[in-house]
Amino acid sequence: MSMRRLMSFPTASAFLVGGAMTSLVYFLTPLIWERADSAIPPALTRETMLFGILACTGFLLAFLRGIQAIRLQNKLLLRKDEELVIHNQAISEHAIVDYCDPTGTIFDINENFAQVFGYSREEIIGKSTSVLYPEEKSALFEEILAHLASGKTWAGEQTLVTKSGESRSMQCSIVPLNDSRGNHIRSIAIRTDVTASRRAEAYQQQTTLLDELSDEVFIICSVTFTLIYANAKARHHLAEVNGWSQDEWKNKSVEEAFTHFDRTKFRERVASLHDRTKTSLVYETDHMEQPAEVNVQIINEPFDKPAYVAVVRDISERKEVEAAKRAFVSTVSHELRTPLTAIKGALGLARAGVTGQLPERAQPVIDIAYRNSERLLLVVNDMLDLEKIEAGKMDFVCRTMDLAGFLKEAMEINGGYGDEFGVSFEGEGLNDGPREVIANADRLMQVVSNLLSNACKYSSPGSAVKIALSDAGIDWRISVTDTGPGISEDQRDQVFEKFSQVRPTDGKPRVGTGLGLSIVKAIVERHDGRIDFESDVGCGTTFFVDLPKAEIGSERKVAAE
Repeated sequence: MSMRRLMSFPTASAFLVGGAMTSLVYFLTPLIWERADSAIPPALTRETMLFGILACTGFLLAFLRGIQAIRLQNKLLLRKDEELVIHNQAISEHAIVDYCDPTGTIFDINENFAQVFGYSREEIIGKSTSVLYPEEKSALFEEILAHLASGKTWAGEQTLVTKSGESRSMQCSIVPLNDSRGNHIRSIAIRTDVTASRRAEAYQQQTTLLDELSDEVFIICSVTFTLIYANAKARHHLAEVNGWSQDEWKNKSVEEAFTHFDRTKFRERVASLHDRTKTSLVYETDHMEQPAEVNVQIINEPFDKPAYVAVVRDISERKEVEAAKRAFVSTVSHELRTPLTAIKGALGLARAGVTGQLPERAQPVIDIAYRNSERLLLVVNDMLDLEKIEAGKMDFVCRTMDLAGFLKEAMEINGGYGDEFGVSFEGEGLNDGPREVIANADRLMQVVSNLLSNACKYSSPGSAVKIALSDAGIDWRISVTDTGPGISEDQRDQVFEKFSQVRPTDGKPRVGTGLGLSIVKAIVERHDGRIDFESDVGCGTTFFVDLPKAEIGSERKVAAE
């Protein structure tokens, strides 16, 4: 019962009692006078009685009128109360509502709040609403509290996080409630979840742009591996190869769309995207029986779960051009190697005095010619090696081998090269038992020797190059660390390119073909491995090679067969 309704009863009671008392006075006065033997004129008595009757009647009518007015007022108040209850119920059914004290501590929520944010009442009551704000939005939480403390309503769009960490877009209005003295005592927050509409808008914007691209674009759910989106070029290709209609691709698995897709291998490839060591991944593969370059990134919006965006580019023409270039280089290299070998051999004999004592002035000239013929022959051999690897003609017969013993041997073989630069080798983790991999020993020696020679060239005389072997989960990691000038981050993409030599940060040039690390990378990848580096400019660089452990390599081989 409302306060206004209770306040109407004293008024009606006083009105009723007053009317009754007045009527009694008018009726009883003649009787009192008669008992007192007072002489009352008959006319006065009749007038008094008539007046009393009229007064009583008037008061009775007024009383009934008051009762009617009170009932009407109560009906209006009851209707308003019912409307208020319905109004609050409608808001609670539609919106996400929470009630907070001035510090932002929650003391009540509605059912929608619990469902959307994933907190039970017991979990969230007593906690600050700051738990809903992402770390980068903590300043907004403080700004809203200050705004409410000044007595103003805050309204706007927020990005909040659920208990599970999922981002939700909310249209929000927070109203401060004050007491009779104007003190802020609580706040009511009314939110509407607009995540779906925002995601739909973002999706529409993305797909409008992607549909115009000449490359095929696929968006794939990272959990279920189903197709979420395919642009116009991709839809056309799917329809052409699989015989699907333009919309039949929706919610198909990637394996249904691409028969040669290997989910396990793909997960291994994109692992660096999930641990955020890389923001994008580029690799080559066969796509619908055509050579293709695939660029993969991970996006979180506008989807419920993270998704892969794969841009697939047809590189058939590029491969044809590369094949023609390789054929040309191979032909030229073979044609050059024979005469160069002969020239180097002849110059070597002349230097050794086999052809007779050289004149004093001729000796330096012969030495220069010999060194440059040796360097040119090294370039030709590297070009031929790279051509063999890319053409799949290099010997890669692999056997189980112990990396620890292998690295010790590599240090001995390259010891003379280190002596030329005044650099020694130090091993780490080479005496901790066998570390087996499945590899081609000759090709792997080519990898390690190249890394050791580079480390020697870039290290200062008197320093040591460290060769370490460590456990990297499913891989064994070979690390080669120098004390050189380091490699700046802006040159990272050039390190493994063909004929590319990074610009030394100390300005001192080093002799090289620019093919060594390209060959190393190609050999490592043929072993299902990975090569990368870490560098601290001015302090040195560490190149590391990850090779699958023998048991992992065997499992992959069996799976491939």
